[in-house]
Amino acid sequence: MLFVDASSDLKGIKFALVKAKDKTSKPQSMIASNGSKASWQSPQIKVIKSDYLQFVISANESLFYAEVPTVFVIRNLCYRDLCINRNNHQKPTFHPLGDFLNPALAC
Repeated sequence: MLFVDASSDLKGIKFALVKAKDKTSKPQSMIASNGSKASWQSPQIKVIKSDYLQFVISANESLFYAEVPTVFVIRNLCYRDLCINRNNHQKPTFHPLGDFLNPALAC
C-alpha cells in the first residue's frame, strides 16, 4: 500500500491517506494518529470508506504528497464516521468526527 502523508493537522491530528498498489483503484481508507512515531506504526484510528475519497482538512490546506500517481480530492471529512481501533474494543466502534476531536468522548 502507498502511504501519502497529508501533513495537515486538524487540531493536532495528522492524517495519512492509504491507496492500493493498483493505480486505477480508489483510495480505500485514511489513517489518523496523534503525530507520534509509535502511533504512526500502530494507528489507533482508521477511517474506512467505500466510495471515492472525499475529506475536508480545514486547519491547514497545504498538503504534501510523496510518490502519488494521482491527485486526491480532500473534502467532506466532517461527514465521515471514524472507526476507532483501540485495544479495549473487541469490534471497531464508530464515532462522529466531533466525538473523536474531543478525547473524553472518543474512548
